[in-house]
Amino acid sequence: MIKTIVPIGGEPFYSPRKLFVLPKNNIRKYFLERFSGKHLTYTYGGYYSLRVILQHIKISKDEKILLPSYMCPTILFPFKELDIKYEFYRVDRNLIIDIDDLAKRVNEKTKAAFFINYFGFNQPDKVKNVLIKLKELGIIIVQDVVQDFYVPNEEIIGDYAFISFRKFFPCEGSVIISNDEIGDVVIKGKNKAYFSDKLKGRFWRYCHYKYGCNEKRFLVAFENAHDAYHLPKNIKFRSYDEYVLNRIDFEKDKETRQNNFKILLEHFSNSAVFKSLPDNVVPLVFPVFVNDRNNFKRKLRENNIFCPVHWRLSDEVENNEYKESWRLSENILSIPINTNIDYMLVVKCLRSMI
Repeated sequence: MIKTIVPIGGEPFYSPRKLFVLPKNNIRKYFLERFSGKHLTYTYGGYYSLRVILQHIKISKDEKILLPSYMCPTILFPFKELDIKYEFYRVDRNLIIDIDDLAKRVNEKTKAAFFINYFGFNQPDKVKNVLIKLKELGIIIVQDVVQDFYVPNEEIIGDYAFISFRKFFPCEGSVIISNDEIGDVVIKGKNKAYFSDKLKGRFWRYCHYKYGCNEKRFLVAFENAHDAYHLPKNIKFRSYDEYVLNRIDFEKDKETRQNNFKILLEHFSNSAVFKSLPDNVVPLVFPVFVNDRNNFKRKLRENNIFCPVHWRLSDEVENNEYKESWRLSENILSIPINTNIDYMLVVKCLRSMI
């Protein structure tokens, strides 16, 4: 009999049995109650939510948006598709916005400023105060909470914010939280190829670890899905993904992530990007600084620990001007914390390398 392996990290998947359990929540009601007084618009993912936001803002050809120097390069896709100008501002090695650098880049051409809740953590109050002052000057604030599924309503300071479901769970989708109504009329397309390949990939990854099926099946499916994801049109949230999301125990997920983060922090505080865990933060991962990252990732992979990199920067982020962001990009590694297992095994593995 093949022994079931529980991998840590990598593309999330689930047992087909999950489709036959009773719902544990109602995602639409959950967000309505959590973001009372806000308008909610659902799309198929964070990329599509950002496209919708940029279209709703109505940016003219001579206007620009300020972007952080440390971010996923895929964020630039909708800007390029919509021919929107952008300029980077500095973020330091602690993932804190350089408010002086941000302020000096603001001018009469600045339509909006975009910022990120990195790994589920908030910016310091002094930074948030600056962003709020920009709002008072008429600059639109777009808040990326893709890595912050459990962000409290009081931490939403943007005119627009957007959450991604697949960063946390084995399903697709995103919700835009906005002060003004956007309306579902702009969300009308489907991405059938991506949906099909992603579903196959999750099923075959489950079969690989449960029954020993060839891993090539899920690797090919996920690669095909990745290639099919970005479509230059707005894609709506699917009822299938809503069905899966409603069967996830959010309270259990929150507890697991916070407990695992604290365990790893006890042992690796010197290497940790964040040195403490505030009560209202539910992290996406446990980010650490490492040397020889490729070798580090390889050794962890041999122990079925699959660590993503957040992020490899775009070449558009100039190395000499944004040195701190490049140091982050070259040395940071994300340890998954969403699995309910004995994390002392992970500690033992990491201790031999950090």
